[in-house]
Parts: sequence; structure tokens; C-alpha cells
Amino acid sequence: MSFLLSIFHLSLFFSLCKGSGYDPVISSDFPDPSILRIGGKRYALLPQLTFGRNYPLSLIIRRGFPDDQTWTLTNIDALPVLGSWATSGKTWAPDVLQRSDGTFVMYYTAPNASSISHRVGTATSTSPTGPYTPQSTPLACADSGGGALDPAGFQGEDGMHWVVYKVDGNALGGGGPCGNDDGSHSTPIHLQRLADDAVTPVGDPVTILDRSEADGPAIQGPSLIKRNGLYVLSFSSNCVNTLLFDTSYATATSISGPYTKAAIPLLVTGQFGLTAPGGADLALDGNSMVFHGNVGSGRGMYTAQLSWNGNVATVQPRKQHFLEVVMYPPQKLDRQGNRKMEAILQKVRNS
Repeated sequence: MSFLLSIFHLSLFFSLCKGSGYDPVISSDFPDPSILRIGGKRYALLPQLTFGRNYPLSLIIRRGFPDDQTWTLTNIDALPVLGSWATSGKTWAPDVLQRSDGTFVMYYTAPNASSISHRVGTATSTSPTGPYTPQSTPLACADSGGGALDPAGFQGEDGMHWVVYKVDGNALGGGGPCGNDDGSHSTPIHLQRLADDAVTPVGDPVTILDRSEADGPAIQGPSLIKRNGLYVLSFSSNCVNTLLFDTSYATATSISGPYTKAAIPLLVTGQFGLTAPGGADLALDGNSMVFHGNVGSGRGMYTAQLSWNGNVATVQPRKQHFLEVVMYPPQKLDRQGNRKMEAILQKVRNS
């Protein structure tokens, strides 16, 4: 009696990559990306480390492809005019959230026109792609601490708005590849409560994290979310222009802390074939993130999926290429036909 296998719709997915390395979704220079999901679209903001040249803040839009790999550069200047307090040149590290009234609020970093330090500014728009209209005054200055930069907005479950940012103690000196090599300055992450407009400060900022000896000269690039009752603050340690630059995180049960740093970083050089992975921005659910890593043209943008075991996060290996095999219309394979199909699939698996 012959053995028959009925196959009505055979749809097999498996990785064709033998490694688990990551490829950038944006291979051009795209440091410190920030991600915003609106419906089925994800928007990634491009900060510009311009080294004196004034590039606009641009946007990249992902059109909802399930492989999370296809992004389209729009070349839209999202912030064509800076706040009157700022000077053009080194504008970077934007982040956008949407208020409950539908307005989009951008937080950005720009040099102060009257000093060498950076400050955090805000701008608003009715569209995620802008153009954004800047506020006339900065949100955060911290001039005595070296300036303020790398802002990221956050809205709590109660609707209250907050922003986190880095105080740039590295700018005060201390030698080394990014300043503060002698460890003489703090580089704290500040938390600032905001009014309902998400741009007006309420009260004074508080320090929720600072560097330790293990972090090297600096921590920077914060991103704040809440998942399963736990606040998660991602950040990068060490100098961005060294191979020690990484992605780390800390957790707390209260938004103001105390925050406990994870025992090991989330991403480091050499992991998944990455070099200096950092500048991460967490998705609101904490299950994915965007970040940059060194590529030939600068720092490209990557995406990653996260898994959680309590308060411990792990980056999942990337399955980069997939094959779908569909047999349609319904067919029946005898033993010989089934063996031939399996031989074909095995050959592809091993390729």
C-alpha cells in the first residue's frame, strides 16, 4: 500500500543565513535614530552630526513591511527653521511624540547662539513629517554642566509628559577621544516634567542616572519607556568615536528612580557582527528598537527585536532572509514525490 501525503498549502519559512549577524536597514550615515509609530507606519528621524555644515533634519519612513527591512528616505526638511536661541550647524538628536490632541512635538539639540554649549529645543507640527515650528526659548540649557543634548520625550499612562536628556559634562574638558577622560565631570541623565503642552518645564529637573567607572567618560542618548509596570531607560556608555561605545539600559519601578543598571550591556562591539552599536531608541512596547552602528559611510541604522525575562532584556538574532514555498493548487505526493520535495528543501536550507 503506497504512502500518501496530502499537502493543501505548504508554506515553509526558514533562514537562509548561516550566521546571525545584523545588516543595516539604512547603510548611509544615520546616527542616533529615533522611531515613531503612527498606525501602520514607522517614522525614523535622522539627526545630523554635521561638523559645522548645516544639514536639515530629514525623515525616513517605513511603509509597514513585515520584514522590518524596507525604509524609504523622504528627503523632507522636518525642521527648516531653528529656535531664535539657536545657531545652525550641529543640529542633532531629534525625538518626536504625539500629544493626545494630535499635535506632534519634536525635541532636538542645537548649539546656543551665545555660547559654545548645546541646548535642547522644542518644535510642534500637525504632521509627523513637519514642517515643525520651533519654540522661541530652549527647554533645557545646563550651561554650567556643559550643555544639554540627546533629548527623548515620554508620556505616562496618566497622560503626564516628561523628557530625558544628557548633561554634557564631556564638553568641560578632561582629555581623551570625547572629553572627560580623567573622569573629573559627571554626565548625568536628567528627567524633566512638562506641562500638558509637552514643551513647558514644570519644576526643576532631577538626575536619574549618571556614569560609573564601568561607563567610561560618559553616558548619553537616553530613551525612556514603561513596560509591564517597569520603567526602562536605555542609554549608551563610553565615547561614540571608540569601539567601546555600546547600548545599555537601567530599570526602575518609579519614573524618578532609583534606576538599576543591567549587569551587562545590551549590545557591544563584536556582537552580531556590529561595531560600536549605540544611540538606541526603544519602541513603546519595549519589544524592538532602532540604533546605529559603524558602517563604511559613517553610522548606519539598524533595527532589532528584544525579548524580556523579568527585567532582563536580550537582543534576538536577526533572521535576514526567508523562503516561502507554496504548493497550490492542492496536490498529493506519494512517497517518492515527498522525498524529492524534502531533498529540494534540504538543499536550499544548506545553501
